[in-house]
Amino acid sequence: MSIFTWNLISTGSLRDLLVHPPAVWQWHRQRRSKDPCVLSAKFSATSFLQSKMKLNKIFSDQIPALSEKEEDLLHQVKNIRTTPRDNRFPSQNQALHCWNRYNEWLVCLKQTGDDDEKCQAYRQYSLSICPGNWIENWDEAREENRFMGVKK
Repeated sequence: MSIFTWNLISTGSLRDLLVHPPAVWQWHRQRRSKDPCVLSAKFSATSFLQSKMKLNKIFSDQIPALSEKEEDLLHQVKNIRTTPRDNRFPSQNQALHCWNRYNEWLVCLKQTGDDDEKCQAYRQYSLSICPGNWIENWDEAREENRFMGVKK
């Protein structure tokens, strides 16, 4: 015998039960039951529709008319991703991961002869995991030939 008995009361069909996310279900303890562990769930179609209407007010389905420059920026923002997980750095402190990603970008530049197009992914990885002021400091140190990482 299970500890919980689930009574499901749906205002919609079984399809609604399977399609809609659990956020639209309202769980509450049944008052008429003597057993405090008996719960019932009631599907609230109105709350689901209201949440969809709120989202539609905030985000329109269509992209407004954009200039070429704005479209380029939109595509750049869409394609920004964080650096992939690296199993060499399992801890929360990602400083070493940041340092390695920056140096991987420098190694790529060195191997391709300063071809920035081929190394753009490595640069993006370092920008996404490293604090901006670290990147600025390392770029300045590279220009002044006092960077402690990979040399040109």
